[in-house]
Amino acid sequence: MGHIRGMKMGKVYTYRDLLNRLDDLKALAVPPADEEIGGAFCNYNRDCRYDPETDTYQNWSQKGDGSLYCERVENGEFVLMDQAGPGVIWRFWTCLQTDENPPIRIYIDGQPDPVVDMTVPEFFKVNGDDFPSTNYPNLISTERSRGWLSYLPIPFHRHIKITTSHLFMHQFTFTLFPKDTVLPDFRDRFSVENNIARAEADRRLGECDQPDGSLAWTEVSTDAAAGEETVLFETAGPGAIYGLRLYPSFPAGCDKAELLRKLVLKIYWDGREAPAVWTPLGDFFGAAMGIHPYRTVPNGMHRLEFYSNWYMPYGDGARIVVENRSEMDCPLHLELHTEPLDREPDTLLRFHAKWHPEEFLKVDPTRFREGGDRHPDWPVLLTEGRGRFCGLSLHVYNNWRDPIVPADTWWYGKWHPTLPYHVSIDWFWGEGREKVFVDGSKTPSIFGTGCEDYIGYAFSAEPPFVRWDSPFAAVPQVPLTGKGHTSHCRYQIADNVPFHRDFQFWVEKYKPDLWRNVLNPEEHGDAQNCTYFDVICYWYLEAGKDDDYPGYSTEELWDRYHLPGEPEKR
Repeated sequence: MGHIRGMKMGKVYTYRDLLNRLDDLKALAVPPADEEIGGAFCNYNRDCRYDPETDTYQNWSQKGDGSLYCERVENGEFVLMDQAGPGVIWRFWTCLQTDENPPIRIYIDGQPDPVVDMTVPEFFKVNGDDFPSTNYPNLISTERSRGWLSYLPIPFHRHIKITTSHLFMHQFTFTLFPKDTVLPDFRDRFSVENNIARAEADRRLGECDQPDGSLAWTEVSTDAAAGEETVLFETAGPGAIYGLRLYPSFPAGCDKAELLRKLVLKIYWDGREAPAVWTPLGDFFGAAMGIHPYRTVPNGMHRLEFYSNWYMPYGDGARIVVENRSEMDCPLHLELHTEPLDREPDTLLRFHAKWHPEEFLKVDPTRFREGGDRHPDWPVLLTEGRGRFCGLSLHVYNNWRDPIVPADTWWYGKWHPTLPYHVSIDWFWGEGREKVFVDGSKTPSIFGTGCEDYIGYAFSAEPPFVRWDSPFAAVPQVPLTGKGHTSHCRYQIADNVPFHRDFQFWVEKYKPDLWRNVLNPEEHGDAQNCTYFDVICYWYLEAGKDDDYPGYSTEELWDRYHLPGEPEKR
């Protein structure tokens, strides 16, 4: 372990400690330190900027080649990241084409020689000077729906700089720690001990959906009556829910997707009147509109079991309720694990999860409509207080009338940025960049490259569309044609975003709710296609503070998901 000579020592981390933080769900309930900051370096267009003189945003929706997509050019190198420490890069994402071999050079703590000097594919595949390729399938993935992901921690003490001579798509997601924090020396990452620690962490992540058989589980079986609220669980005093499992059972003849949307889960902490959790029951577990098997560290679904591993502390009781908005009684079987707290309840944050279709709360929505300076930003999460943002589950309903004019190639036309293929419909809902504002900042601390990149894949503009999962992200549901319902989730555990006063997460939504086929505008008339977003956000907020999200109507939960002119779903 390295440390800076003469530096006052605060909390000390080994490389194993950093690997353990990757799936440490309990740590999310600990309030962030004053100097704890989260962010990311990404290659967004620097022409998109805030103008303090006019208090407006300039070129805010621009994605073209208007300026450099890096921090700067220095000595003929593109500087991708330049950041003072101490800190850790938790997540490195890129999307490489098969013929790309860009170099990556990582300089740490002012050393003249890079601690990493190799191609990007080598970074993902080579384990030090050992002959075999890296074999950590849960920590590192390549070509997962065209996205490359590494969750191998990269610690730095005073400073880190990352450069390349050939610009490539990138996201480096990091956390900064208090100045007296002592982190391990990244040059020791291939030691015997650290190789073993990586292998153990990878295996642990690979078993993320397996319940701990040594824990005591409370079983609840009941019928959720149509049109009524049913209390599933209630307890007094301090404690924590640390494991929740639902075994779905459905009445004969029901639409499972509809029922899972119309069963609304509400969870209350500490006797408060407002729920900290308000979501459709199925969506809470990370996938919308039915049962779609996948597994991650905090959430997952199997055909016969849904699970949630979020750590949910409370100081003065907890109450779990299901409201049945369907016309059918529904049997429910639930198991949950509770345990005592290991610290004072008021020193822990409370878990929040809220679903919404589009909610601007206290923000003026006109700035985000077409013609406004913040268009096309769509509100993911707006909250106030002290806490941590820990991820989301984004549901996209994207549907269109089949074009009358056929494409030149298979499907609706083969996507290619330069070749003159005829594409019969401009259908894709994505490429909207994520923008995260923390503690009143006018400029994003995270300005991403695309909402599908945020999840961990890339270039999802043509089939074959891939369903996939990993410890921290998944695409549990996507139609073979891309037409219909798509569910994505990404969970930020070690790479959570701490905030101290307020937090705003926006994502660009280029497709309006109703849109026409601009490639063949004579077809079907105006606005005959639709693209709706809805989202569940997962975050922690200081005890005794409510968020501002209200409940929503059954029409917003279910009925609007159809093409214009079609009968509403009931």
